[in-house]
Amino acid sequence: MLRSLAALLEWLGARTPPGRLDQIVTQDEFTHDVVVADTDGRWLVFDVT
Repeated sequence: MLRSLAALLEWLGARTPPGRLDQIVTQDEFTHDVVVADTDGRWLVFDVT
């Protein structure tokens, strides 16, 4: 389970080939959406608080 932005970035780097962080969208002062380009052409969006 990915419980932090640091864990998400570590997971992306450990994949073969590595996933790519595309953007971080600020929703408010506490919440961000992290958009990741997956290796198979899908987009993953993680809600980070």
